[in-house]
Amino acid sequence: QHLQLLLDAGVSGIRFDAVKHLRPKHLEEHLRHLRTSDEGLFAYGEVLSLDETMHKEYMALGCPSSDFPLTVFMTRALSEGL
Repeated sequence: QHLQLLLDAGVSGIRFDAVKHLRPKHLEEHLRHLRTSDEGLFAYGEVLSLDETMHKEYMALGCPSSDFPLTVFMTRALSEGL
């Protein structure tokens, strides 16, 4: 219902924060609803992880993930003091 309220308000994009805490099946249901409601809607998920398999799991649903390059850079910067 909350996603429909956003669509009714005219949003054209959804960012799922901390998507790794959603089961892929639940995200798939949300994406299906969003895409049947508005074909032009853009949705992506924030996955702050170095686990490439996790990113692929969500991207396979048609939900691009963000922050992977940032995670790598931040990990190196914090561990190596760059």
